[in-house]
Amino acid sequence: MINVFFDMDGTLIDSANAISYAVNEIRQDLNLAPLSREIIMQTINTPNIDWAKELYNIENFHHSSFKEGYEKYFVKHYEQSVVLFEGVKELLEFLKSKNCFLAIATNAPQSSLSNILKKHQIIPYFDKILGV
Repeated sequence: MINVFFDMDGTLIDSANAISYAVNEIRQDLNLAPLSREIIMQTINTPNIDWAKELYNIENFHHSSFKEGYEKYFVKHYEQSVVLFEGVKELLEFLKSKNCFLAIATNAPQSSLSNILKKHQIIPYFDKILGV
């Protein structure tokens, strides 16, 4: 039997809209103009970059609540705005037809993970789902 493990964000689903909405909502709260989705995604996908400085004009930001604050905004938009990447369902159907064991191992919150998979009708394909 072949085992196939997937991450969720950026592999099965496109969460760029949720990320962009969350960043821009925080920017609005800070009285900053919105940024384009492209700029936001380029920033977060660039290694060794200070997100707070680049996205929110905050220098030397080391406050522990920043991550929790961002996650609050992100979760708000996550379930509403994520979409499956093109071809995901067809790939899952093919792998299942070959009797593959399919699993998701992701750092996405377990609380929203099942809802997203159900919403996109792909939960039945997976034998194991592991989130945080």
